Amino acid sequence: MDIQRIRSNIEGFGFCAVNGLFTESDLAESEKLIDELMHSSGRVVRKLRREMAENPPEEVWVQPELSRPAMLSTKLRKSPVFETCQTLAANLFEARAHYLFDHAIYKMPRTTATTPWHQDQAYLGEHVHSPSIHFWIPFQQVSEHNGAMRFATDQPGHLLPHGPAFASNPHLLAVSAPPTDFHSANLQRGGASLHTNLTLHGTGPNPSDEIRKAWVIHFGRHPAWHKRVMQLKARWKK
Repeated sequence: MDIQRIRSNIEGFGFCAVNGLFTESDLAESEKLIDELMHSSGRVVRKLRREMAENPPEEVWVQPELSRPAMLSTKLRKSPVFETCQTLAANLFEARAHYLFDHAIYKMPRTTATTPWHQDQAYLGEHVHSPSIHFWIPFQQVSEHNGAMRFATDQPGHLLPHGPAFASNPHLLAVSAPPTDFHSANLQRGGASLHTNLTLHGTGPNPSDEIRKAWVIHFGRHPAWHKRVMQLKARWKK
């Protein structure tokens, strides 16, 4: 694996697409675990699962998101996919990589639902900045035909203004001025795209006949409590 190339692409373009990161058996194991969690009727899962689409039909999932599946499953946290991502993040940081967050997003077949253009940093705000690498791991081959990750051609390098993406779904944020040019990160099964907390990105619709499944894991240069300290400091300054 060419760590220098990956680092150079992330620093220069804000993202990097990498194929051949995971074996078929390793990916199948993680997919099975997340499938079971996503379809669970357990109380905790119901609280962590929410709809990401705009104006979804009642009692029909269009683009469900499950927050922190790795916290719900010891097997996921110890899976080869998780460990491969953490090791790669550590190599990129040249330091220990700390788990910060993960979520799974399933984009249903033949839907127009997109993930709006945004920077992950927007969910933390401008005063809570901590370098992080985010792995977007599809459980199938992805392209523009089924909702691949999109990255803005011109990356801002700083936090842009954001607001609620949808009036019906205010927890989702989006930039006020979406980019006009983007790169679609086409990936084979077993690959992943990597980006940072400031990378401007989104995903397209899924007109295909299959569910587009993706698992996203965030690793930081600093542990999660570091962000909490910065949040407290930002409040004290107000």
